[in-house]
Amino acid sequence: MKRMAFLLTVFLVFGAFSAWAGEGQERTDEVGVLREQIKALKEENVKLAKQVRQLQELCRKAGIALPKPTTGTGPASPEAPKAETYMYLGKPRSKLWFEGMYREFKDKVACVDGEYVDVGKLGEMLTEGKVLQVIDKEQLLIYPFGSREPVHVKGVDTKGLVDGAHVRAKLICVGTYRYTAVIGGIKTIQSYTVYTSLTKEQFAEALASGFKLVRYKEVGHVTREGNKIVTSIREIPVQ
Repeated sequence: MKRMAFLLTVFLVFGAFSAWAGEGQERTDEVGVLREQIKALKEENVKLAKQVRQLQELCRKAGIALPKPTTGTGPASPEAPKAETYMYLGKPRSKLWFEGMYREFKDKVACVDGEYVDVGKLGEMLTEGKVLQVIDKEQLLIYPFGSREPVHVKGVDTKGLVDGAHVRAKLICVGTYRYTAVIGGIKTIQSYTVYTSLTKEQFAEALASGFKLVRYKEVGHVTREGNKIVTSIREIPVQ
């Protein structure tokens, strides 16, 4: 009799454990599905944000004024206003911090084709040159001052420019460009784009999108022989 009671107890415990294990597996599966859905939503949000930035850039070039974003449609709260904060690396930052970072980095971050990029990683900045050839209303080839090799420039208003004219702009290297030379043959040259300092709204959007600010510091190293100093660039992320 005791043996039968013991076996019955074991059977009930085993059944309860199996049911609990089954429920645990179901919860694990549900968590996995939710994680995949969150990942997909984040990727879609990044794509939509890039499209919005591209449209904003087109409006800016066309001279179309955009309304400032609002925080809500309801009446103002009678409560005391909260301190203005900005998100960076998932943490709220003060307005004082934001203003300091904006002054330091507004010319070191560019919006290229709707995407925020680090100017320090894109290549040398050119400021002046002489027109070699006007391609269309936004593209041309120039000779940078001090160089015999032409470069391609896009995003500049070429209206009224002629061969040999002097141009001045803030440019960053974004890749290469291929064209047919006068003497024949295809040449591949560096391609630059014009960029302007970010507005505070753009800078805040760049930070909120996950863009990481980086400082670059030149560091000198003495060789093992001790007769030569080699310099390198050290990246210091802003935390």
